[in-house]
Amino acid sequence: HPIGSRNTSKRTQAGMVMLECAMSRQYAEHEVMRQIQDLLGQEKLHDCTLHFKLNDNKVKTSAFVMSLCSPVLRTMFCGDFMEGSSKEATIEDLSSDAFEQAVDLWLGKEICTTSLEKLVAV
Repeated sequence: HPIGSRNTSKRTQAGMVMLECAMSRQYAEHEVMRQIQDLLGQEKLHDCTLHFKLNDNKVKTSAFVMSLCSPVLRTMFCGDFMEGSSKEATIEDLSSDAFEQAVDLWLGKEICTTSLEKLVAV
């Protein structure tokens, strides 16, 4: 486990196992994380588009915040790549749902899923 994270599982009424994953409360409630969450929600700052091939979905978001979340996206947006000038990136091997859960987890939010495959994708 990463330092300060917690993972638990519960059984639902239908007998499915609900998996929960979250960062520590101290991390999640840090003022910087709250500000980043707020900035990510500001549509005026959505200056890039991520195209997810797996579920053919496009998500408008902040290149700055995505660069904080992902070293790969940071290289794409900040390096000498076409994504830096076009502000569009294609993600081949991840669905937009799994990516959004990964960002939520990085931002300190708790994520829940009944699918181990989805949790592994995150």
